[in-house]
Parts: sequence; C-alpha cells; structure tokens
Amino acid sequence: MSVVSLTTLLTICFLSTPDSRQVDLSAGARGPVNGVATSSSPAPRHWMTSYEEARVIAVRNKLPLLLHFDAPWCGACRRMETEVLNRSEVTAMLGTAVVGVRVNADHNKDLIAEFGISTLPTEVVVFADGTRGSRYTGAQDLTAYVARLNSISGQNQQTIAES
Repeated sequence: MSVVSLTTLLTICFLSTPDSRQVDLSAGARGPVNGVATSSSPAPRHWMTSYEEARVIAVRNKLPLLLHFDAPWCGACRRMETEVLNRSEVTAMLGTAVVGVRVNADHNKDLIAEFGISTLPTEVVVFADGTRGSRYTGAQDLTAYVARLNSISGQNQQTIAES
C-alpha cells in the first residue's frame, strides 16, 4: 500500500470514528479535513495528481472522476497541457463538473494496466456510482474539450438520478 493511499485510508477511518475528536460534518461545516475535502466542502479546483485522493473526493462530492493519462515525452499531451488543460475555461470546471486527475503514464504502470491504456493522451471517465464511462483518445481543442466536460457532468447527473 502506498503512503498516499494509507494516508487516505487513515483519514477516512478517522473521520468515521465516533469520538470526541470527530469533526463536525453538518451542513454548516466547511473546508477540508486533514487535507481531504468533506461532503460539505468543494472539490479541488485544479488538476490532482493522486488517483487515490481524487477517487475519494469524487465519491464524496458525487462528481465524475476524469483520469487524464499523459507523459512528458508525448507531444500531443504537451500541446493539450498548454492549449487546453490549464486554461481558465477548463480549470473553472474542475471541482464543480468533474474531479480531474492527471496520471503520468511513466510512473503509474498499475493504472495503465488497470484501465488498458495504449495511446496517449487518453482520458477515462468513472462516474460517481463507480461505473466506467467513456474513453477518449488523442488531443482535443479547447471548445470541444469544454463541451466534453459538460457532457460528462450531465451523464453523471443522470447516473446519480437513476441510482
């Protein structure tokens, strides 16, 4: 078990332990607890780099998880990074429409295998109920990417409503 996932597990266990140190998670409570967003706090408004942490936050906030697989040596990935991923139109949707996690393909061979990634960049959607959604390969322009994020958010809302 990695240090990050152990930390996440301990945080979850601590938050669910009924004792006098328990954090108030009522509707009035706001903000992250031990660095992890609670159900009443917003999800991060930036690209995350830890799959484990992003997964926990996506579930808590009932948002779809968007895994963006890339690598530093990938030309199309670098183009998307500068022309799309870090633009305000996209980052404004992170934490509200989706929880985004950037996965470096060179350092996450286990996730590459789990999600069957063979081309970069590739994105995989995991909805709030845990079901896998669409898979997208190749670079995308900004307008089409924002439309994609809106579509993913709408599909997630429908998935939640049907649950």
